[in-house]
Amino acid sequence: MTIDLHPEPFGVLLPLTTLSILAAVAAGGALFVLRAGRLGMSMTAAYRLALWAVFWGIVGARLFHVLDHASLYSMVPLEAFYLWNGGLALWGGLIGGAAAAAWRFRALLIRLPGLADACTTPVLVGIAIGRLGGFVAGAWPAHETGLPWGVTYTHAAAEAYAGGAAVHPVAGYELVLVLLMLAGSLILRNRSMQPGAHAATLLAAYAVGRFAISFTRLDPIWAGLDAAQWTAIAAVVLAALWLTLRPLPRRST
Repeated sequence: MTIDLHPEPFGVLLPLTTLSILAAVAAGGALFVLRAGRLGMSMTAAYRLALWAVFWGIVGARLFHVLDHASLYSMVPLEAFYLWNGGLALWGGLIGGAAAAAWRFRALLIRLPGLADACTTPVLVGIAIGRLGGFVAGAWPAHETGLPWGVTYTHAAAEAYAGGAAVHPVAGYELVLVLLMLAGSLILRNRSMQPGAHAATLLAAYAVGRFAISFTRLDPIWAGLDAAQWTAIAAVVLAALWLTLRPLPRRST
């Protein structure tokens, strides 16, 4: 497959990746607000929680990216604030948004597992939209490949441009992963599970998939793995602990 598309058709301040992120945030936030009633939340409270999570999600995504590329930003520290240049790490966004939502929801800690479950579909839909935009724009550099589904980005401004060579469609891989997870989410929803188990299961599935996909990306390596892979390992451990150590809810007698 060949993609000949300028990744910044509307200028440097509105690249395709930014537009896809905005669309992802809007879609994910709207879905969460629509589901807020199941948590006993008012629309106003849901909007506030969504905005709070989005803001700190962006902060976390940028911070994670800057730390991952510390050697680059140490030479041009002010560019750490140039969001229009791209550079938002999904893991950082998930961590920042989740931590912010948990903090705002701390008065109802017993219901946090339910909040996590309710967020799974909105988050997955948002990731899918963002990765679709990243796939079209060639947003992430990747290793070259001779596989039939390799993608050749012919525009030199694309991050995945490799001088005319085909590269792994890393965003496409993740898009497929998330779509499969959405399908799995529908199956899990019809099963009786303890609160939070739905979210923990999907977190582990995403972490394992992202760990494998990261081998096709060109990212800084830390002790043999990139930052996303180390984070994926931590996510799997966290999900496993949640699923094995959290006591099952007591049955009423």
